[in-house]
Amino acid sequence: MNDKNKIDPNQVTEFATPSSMNLSVIDGGFDENEKLFNRIICEPQTFSLDEFKILIDERFRSRLNFNVIESLSYTRIQYLVRDTLERDLILAIMDGNDAETNRLQGVIERRNQLGIRVVSELNERSSANEAAL
Repeated sequence: MNDKNKIDPNQVTEFATPSSMNLSVIDGGFDENEKLFNRIICEPQTFSLDEFKILIDERFRSRLNFNVIESLSYTRIQYLVRDTLERDLILAIMDGNDAETNRLQGVIERRNQLGIRVVSELNERSSANEAAL
């Protein structure tokens, strides 16, 4: 940029404002429908299954393609399925990973046959806190 075109802020004493300029306040942001749509895209796990199905099937179907719905379902499964083996099995099936699907099915089948239940320390603390309430 040419030095001739630079404006020295110390030399500016007043700004021109057209007297014909009308300013009005408008309601900015999203309407409730847009807020809900953004929430379902960003946080699909915050809705119950029934709410999620209604929003996807009835309210926003025209705005969502199959890949987006699959991605939202994937996110919901990651957050909401507590049994990690079952969660990983569902995600492997969705990914089309046959080797991992077969491996996890075998692990779950053996676990169920033996009646084994693995509980993480975090789950134990959560259960204890819920029981205390």
